[in-house]
Amino acid sequence: MIKQIFGALFFLSFAINFLNINNAIAQKKEKVNYKSDSLRGGTRDGERFEKLIHNVEFDFKKRDSKIYCDSAFFFRKAGRMECYGNVRVHEGDSITIISKKLIYDTRERLARMREDVIYTDKTTKLYTDTLNYYVETRSARYWGGGRIIDGANELISEEGIYNTATKNMNFWDSVRMKSPEYNLRTDSLVYNTNTKIAETFGETESITPEGYIIDSPIGAIYNLSNENTVLPSGTIESEEYMLKGDTLTFNQTTGLYTAKNNVFLENFEEQLIITGTEAKMNKQEGITKIYGNPLMKKIMEADTFYLKADTLVSIEDQVTGERFLLAYDSVQIFKSNLQGLADSISYHVTDSTIYMYTDPVLWNDNNQATADTISILISSAGLKQMDLYKNAFMILEDSLGQFNQLRGRDIFSYFSGQELSKMDVIGNSENLYYAMDERKGFLGINRIICSSTTMYFSGGQPAEVIFYTKPEARFIPPHEIDEQSSRLKGFQWLGDMRPTRKSVLRE
Repeated sequence: MIKQIFGALFFLSFAINFLNINNAIAQKKEKVNYKSDSLRGGTRDGERFEKLIHNVEFDFKKRDSKIYCDSAFFFRKAGRMECYGNVRVHEGDSITIISKKLIYDTRERLARMREDVIYTDKTTKLYTDTLNYYVETRSARYWGGGRIIDGANELISEEGIYNTATKNMNFWDSVRMKSPEYNLRTDSLVYNTNTKIAETFGETESITPEGYIIDSPIGAIYNLSNENTVLPSGTIESEEYMLKGDTLTFNQTTGLYTAKNNVFLENFEEQLIITGTEAKMNKQEGITKIYGNPLMKKIMEADTFYLKADTLVSIEDQVTGERFLLAYDSVQIFKSNLQGLADSISYHVTDSTIYMYTDPVLWNDNNQATADTISILISSAGLKQMDLYKNAFMILEDSLGQFNQLRGRDIFSYFSGQELSKMDVIGNSENLYYAMDERKGFLGINRIICSSTTMYFSGGQPAEVIFYTKPEARFIPPHEIDEQSSRLKGFQWLGDMRPTRKSVLRE
């Protein structure tokens, strides 16, 4: 709204100055020489005139300007000439204006040109039916519709002013601009034919050759020379994604996009949204980096998966089309039945596989998993598979708050619905679980060492256990249990670090 007001004030100021300049010069008639094939005299409304017929020429030698036409009425006392038929105005060797009719006032230095008007200078052509050309300011104003061609760029509007000295053009009312880079619509536009910079005011929409729709509620700045565009506020949208920000800049040639403050990036196909403070996108390489408390949100039917980090990097493979999301530093994930921490994460968006690196921790219901590296496969229904690589450790808290534990080189867990259904512990398997009787009375602790273990679960609790290759078992009765005997090496319960919806979404 503010920029629209400034835009209106700009055009009002321009118009006032424009009129003031031309009123100031409406003092003295210009000297003009004229000739034609024939000359007649007459009177109209009490005013004497000379009628020039065929090959009419008016010559303003003082300013190197000439007017040609088929016939004309010259009112010498008023300093006014009316020209008809094949009217041509030449200003020096750079400006030519043609029309069917012309009224020129030598006091105002104003040429009123009507019907099939074509203005031409060294770089620009203007087509309209109504044009006033102000000689002193070298400005052309049109209304009732006009079209300007400037090289490969075309501008259309209901009204406009072109200052041939400064090369500034001002357009308003139903403005359209066509260029190799954009098709643009707006209410008001300022364009300079030298710098090739166009600035719009008010609601602006442009479409690129690739079909990207670029919207701004308060205007934009387009540099047609280097194809840089700046949107003080706006949206860039394609069939695949949408990018918003308080400030957007992009370059059509390099494919570089940046967004600052209140950044919002949405992938429609993957139903994935990323927010942050700043984003940098390299369209040609398929890489987008998001900074400033970035947060990813992926919609999964009745649930939503969230990922928070210091930095997010979205990557699209230019050959396969696969999408990846890399998260760095202080990474947290949250889903109603899944939470996790890691120093860095790689999220394969296409197949919903997540790899967690450097001190990763994962919680599912009452279970905690740690390892050097963790990979999980998630679906809209929840967790499908969880793999722990190197120094794998699983803690399963039972209904009594006791910690059943599994430790090994690698652990592979499988889920059915939202519950753990099977677990394989591979290599140097160690098992510690609390033995209960049928009435859930505590009997003691079983500790078993073997090469590998397979566990089957029912209702989230162990139902069957298979130990491989000469298992060694030890039963510890309740009275012999101490902290050391109830914990496997490397045990750490990290429940107080478990992310919550509030901590991840910063609610």
